[in-house]
Amino acid sequence: MSILVGTNVSKSFGAFDLFSNLNFSVAHGDKIALVGANGCGKTTLLTIIGGSQEANIGGGVTFARGITRGFLAQAAEESNENTVWQEMQSAFTDLNALAHQLQQLEHEMADLAQPDKAEKALERYGPLQHDFEMKGGYNVDARIKRVLSGLSFKESQMHRPLSKLSGGQRVRAALARLLLQSPDVLLLDEPTNHLDTQGIEWLESYLQEWEGTLMIVSHDRYFLDEVCEQVWEMGRHGDGLSYLESYRGGYTDYVAQRTARRERALKEFDAQQEKIAKEAEYIRRNMAGQNTSIAKGKLKRLNRLERLEKPLEQRAMSLRLNSGPRSGNIVLETTNVEIGYRGGERKETTDDGRRRRISRRPSSIVRRLLSLSSPFLICNCCAPSARPSSAPTARARPRFLKPFWKRWRR
Repeated sequence: MSILVGTNVSKSFGAFDLFSNLNFSVAHGDKIALVGANGCGKTTLLTIIGGSQEANIGGGVTFARGITRGFLAQAAEESNENTVWQEMQSAFTDLNALAHQLQQLEHEMADLAQPDKAEKALERYGPLQHDFEMKGGYNVDARIKRVLSGLSFKESQMHRPLSKLSGGQRVRAALARLLLQSPDVLLLDEPTNHLDTQGIEWLESYLQEWEGTLMIVSHDRYFLDEVCEQVWEMGRHGDGLSYLESYRGGYTDYVAQRTARRERALKEFDAQQEKIAKEAEYIRRNMAGQNTSIAKGKLKRLNRLERLEKPLEQRAMSLRLNSGPRSGNIVLETTNVEIGYRGGERKETTDDGRRRRISRRPSSIVRRLLSLSSPFLICNCCAPSARPSSAPTARARPRFLKPFWKRWRR
């Protein structure tokens, strides 16, 4: 039974049609990998299914009653003041409400001054406690620790505020919270981007046991092979129309089936082109002869014939890296060279009262390597302070060396 159905799903940004008239259905327990070229709309389709965006008027996605959804975005969302552990506990909304009710009943049962109220509280306490236990309320802390540890969170990081975490750590925290929530439909956009090898392997095993519906966008073909049982290929035909084709099996099975489908489609296209050429030749020869009626009939049928589209060529990356001649053991040697900005020093008083200079040059080096700014190399022999006293009084302009990436480009 389908739990979500997409009918004529389209999405446009201004005059640009990203995709149009996509139709699909997803059953409970399906584990689907969504693949395709960059920019074809995989993430946009996930956000439409997840409810973060709306499809164009005239189409959309409908869900079965009571279906819950969870969506993991590639980028980290804005953090709040909760710690990682508190954020994980907020995933158990129903259990937290039950725990609060149990605490209130415990207070009422402890009130000996009102025995009737305590007796009623005791009658309500038993069924609520049983419900709380059956839903795993007493195992919440163990589940949280298991998921956080599996996603490579250290013990010291579990009680750190989200605002103190990096973007990748916040994405992992959001993934952990979704796994603990256990929605009926889990939508993951590049879930392995911020995981190490152990984290990826743990996530693979966890999602293999996932009982709900799963849709994943990922470039990790090995991860998709281990987790997914169905592959949706998303793309565009030569005429610009979008398509969504389904394949059974993992990513490796998808590649083999796609190749077989393309070869079969190419044979059908070639056979049709050969037939069209023969019919056109017959019509050309007999249109003005004795077989005019037959030629006209063939022409009508040929005009009504639905033309097959030639399968697009699967473009492969052509990459060639040529190695240059081997350099010597000393790659770079400098003498009296400074890296950084003039005036990039500050003075600070130490604990014993002495003054010391602190240079900012290491950060400049890092910025230079990351190309975040444009620091320069200054030869001390050319700097104003290194010139002899006989030099002109006008301010001498230091000689800037070419940035290393411009020299390497040649």
